[in-house]
Amino acid sequence: MSLVIKKLQKFCRLHLIILKYYYSGLDKNCVMTGGLMMSKDRYKEEWRDKLKRFEAGELSSAEAEEFEKELNKLETLQQHMDEQEPSRKNYKPMERLNLRKTKWKLRFEQVGTIIAAFLLITIICSVVTNIFFTTGDRQVLYDDVVKRVYDITKPGVSLSGSGGGISPYFTKDKTYTIEKQIGSETQVIGSLSTRHFFSQLNTKDKVYDGSGEEPQFYTLKNTVTEMELIDKWSVLEKIADVSVSNVYITFDRNYSTEEVNRLFDDYDVEILFYPVDTGIADDEPIGFPNDPMWLETDWTLESERKEGNTTSATYSAPGYDEGDTEILQEQFMKVLHFLNDYSKQTREVNYNLRSEALSSAISYLEEHGINHYGAVITGPTTEIIKMQDQEFIYAIDLDESDLYNWNR
Repeated sequence: MSLVIKKLQKFCRLHLIILKYYYSGLDKNCVMTGGLMMSKDRYKEEWRDKLKRFEAGELSSAEAEEFEKELNKLETLQQHMDEQEPSRKNYKPMERLNLRKTKWKLRFEQVGTIIAAFLLITIICSVVTNIFFTTGDRQVLYDDVVKRVYDITKPGVSLSGSGGGISPYFTKDKTYTIEKQIGSETQVIGSLSTRHFFSQLNTKDKVYDGSGEEPQFYTLKNTVTEMELIDKWSVLEKIADVSVSNVYITFDRNYSTEEVNRLFDDYDVEILFYPVDTGIADDEPIGFPNDPMWLETDWTLESERKEGNTTSATYSAPGYDEGDTEILQEQFMKVLHFLNDYSKQTREVNYNLRSEALSSAISYLEEHGINHYGAVITGPTTEIIKMQDQEFIYAIDLDESDLYNWNR
């Protein structure tokens, strides 16, 4: 019986070895027995039951003989493993694959690939964008479009660039400061933001004080009552001693540019804007300021200097004597043609300056010449009141006033 017990002990130990080495390729929860797959727990229960029956002598002679043969096989396997034991001490099982670590590694590789592709696309887009806006001086010409639209439609108002640049993705941004002259001083009244996507333009302006009604020119067909004129002049009289004012004056007829200048020769005022008769009923005036509207193509390169990777250049505008009406008119017509060439962008800045309106105005002016139905002037309010009885004034409208700042 002691022999049986020893063999049983060996069997219990070797049974686990068999499971480990013979069935390692199977599902960890299953073993193969009798040609059938069964769960490991069930397999253990059957062997435990068979051991108890063998120990109690309840197995048939055939079953006991078969069991003895099984034990002999296990004993042979044990002997073989004992002989291999010294060499197995240095055996290091293969590390299991760390699925979580591998999963995060693959994620990092994917993110790295996306970042690399993004950087490559950004570089390519940046190169294409810079080539587009710098070729043919587009960057400067597009800036000219925005500024000139304001020059010919906003009396006394001008734009000055204050920031922006070319971005990598086919766009050019620019922010302008909107300034307005009242008397001898210029005040900031708002800002304008523009964005070019290639040649397509979008604009967004912000006027800091736009709550009041826009001043206007009256047409000769409008009936202006004497009482309305008295009310306008009375407002100026109340603030006359301490202020300067911008006033829209509508003439009794059309005058040439030279004639308009002579109308105000005897008064200490400045003409800010010459509205032009374009032959159509304009929703807002179209005209030109009292300084030439130079385009980029008008400037002449005087000198150029390179310092390392930096290049600086000096440009000069054409000669101009104050009051030279021929140059003022010449530049006005040149600006109209220029804006018509860039009609899509011009329309985005001011919808009233559509290509049809510009083409019609150009044709009319080339046939009839340049004449003015009014003027926007600025100066001491007391000086403007002196014009009250002048016959050439059909109507007036007050734009803005400010504390006295006149220094002409």
